[in-house]
Amino acid sequence: MKANDYEPLVSEDEDGPFAVGWIDFYTGSLMFQEELDKATEYTTTDNQSYYSVKSKIPSKDELTITDFGDSDDGGGNRVLVGYVRVSNSDDRLKLSVNVDAIEAIRMAQRHKGIKNPDQVWLSLNRKSLWRVIRGERSVTTLVSAVPPSFPHYISINRKSL
Repeated sequence: MKANDYEPLVSEDEDGPFAVGWIDFYTGSLMFQEELDKATEYTTTDNQSYYSVKSKIPSKDELTITDFGDSDDGGGNRVLVGYVRVSNSDDRLKLSVNVDAIEAIRMAQRHKGIKNPDQVWLSLNRKSLWRVIRGERSVTTLVSAVPPSFPHYISINRKSL
């Protein structure tokens, strides 16, 4: 995988898979489009709803740890939005994106007058993702790239997944 290569983020419905955004493994950024609202949802035991999204896992030949550098997930006042892990059912990354968090980000973006408020940008720690891919970690987090001013969803329960 070369720098700036993107991989689609997909969900499925009765008609088959469809794109809901993309992930850039080189920069650690993700962009979800309005179609995310049509993604498959599931609810955890603590009644939190998540969109279920998948992406291809880059092979070890396509991607090396040096591609990931020393980036972080933005730090500071970023807010937890979801999780990334390797799917148990197939050889893909599974992203769990909190439904309420996405809506809060969109509301904040509309309030701030951001053009295309339905597009949601997230980021992840690239080294942590590489450790998940290699099986050294079971999960890593997705955080908001545009911290909303509505903190009601900061309490996403990390134990619910």
